[in-house]
Amino acid sequence: MEHLHPAADKVAHSRFERVKQTWKTAFRIPFFCWNGLLTLIAGMVLAYIAQLFFPYIQQRHGITLYDPLLQLIPAHDVSFLLFACLYVPMLVWLTMLIAYPRSLLQVMMSIIVLQTLRLITIWAIPLDPPQNCIILRDPLVYILAYHHLPVTRDLFFSGHTATMMVFYLASPKNKKHLLIIWMAAVILLLLIQHAHYSIDILAAILIAPAIWTWMEIYLSRGLNELPSWNK
Repeated sequence: MEHLHPAADKVAHSRFERVKQTWKTAFRIPFFCWNGLLTLIAGMVLAYIAQLFFPYIQQRHGITLYDPLLQLIPAHDVSFLLFACLYVPMLVWLTMLIAYPRSLLQVMMSIIVLQTLRLITIWAIPLDPPQNCIILRDPLVYILAYHHLPVTRDLFFSGHTATMMVFYLASPKNKKHLLIIWMAAVILLLLIQHAHYSIDILAAILIAPAIWTWMEIYLSRGLNELPSWNK
């Protein structure tokens, strides 16, 4: 057993050196650096705008949709379980993405574009929350976007589902089945919470791949020499 430790240390050191070299290569590419900086700035601006936007949305009234799927699902507060099921795996995927600067940048850019588009669609399509909606208590979103206020009218489309779709698209083929299980569990919990209409979730599943493909085409202009996690 003692001989296994040096071998394991050698493998870990080799992986660390590969990751370090990949990031050194990335930082030598101006296209990567500028897009990384712009993504960071855009994220901070978006968080600021969201704190002004969502309190306004919550005061506005819209229409209530008839959702036959939600009618079949009794409403329960599963906020804590939903929070754990969403963010624990997300942290795991992010640690894996660290080894792939291009994929990490594409994930961040896609999420920011999706969240920006989401502000537009929420504004353009005013909806009241589903019947028996239970406030989804997501501490991270409350701090970054909701300005510590309970928000139930941030509906079309589902930001949680869109984010999960981005991670699914970023992942390699041998891990996609895990992402499908993850998404299915979180979507089921969202429906049990009655935090979204089913159309909100379906729209997120359809919109996210279009944004991901757009980012893929854009980043291929200057980052083809960097490896992607999903290839």
